[in-house]
Amino acid sequence: DAQGVPTGDDSCLMTTTDRSFESCTTAGCHGDETAALTAMVTAQNRVANLVAELDALLAQVDPGEFDSSDGFITVAEGANFNAGLGEIESSAVHNPFLTEALLTSSIQAVQDTYGPFPLLNANLELSNVIWERSRDRN
Repeated sequence: DAQGVPTGDDSCLMTTTDRSFESCTTAGCHGDETAALTAMVTAQNRVANLVAELDALLAQVDPGEFDSSDGFITVAEGANFNAGLGEIESSAVHNPFLTEALLTSSIQAVQDTYGPFPLLNANLELSNVIWERSRDRN
């Protein structure tokens, strides 16, 4: 609302005019609100791409690897859980480094265990790009 109190309405635009990123700057995480917005959008896009890649790989895994009643957690089940974490909108915002690491490691584990499968994005970078870029800026 006009006083900055959350209303639950998430239809506002993703701009520094429509949303406040002031807490991101006063906490010392980002130099200004535009930098915070840019970091958020970049992380959300990266995580969304990794989740899409992981989901596509998991669709190629034998369905028998997804048996939640056998008392054993397979690589596929763990990767599926991690993909679900990546789908939570705040994962990319509040801990992009961990989210990216979980997803890239899951993609690699699925490939190592069940693959090789073709990737949706043949140029997919499986290093922790978000972390490396943030370190380069400091």
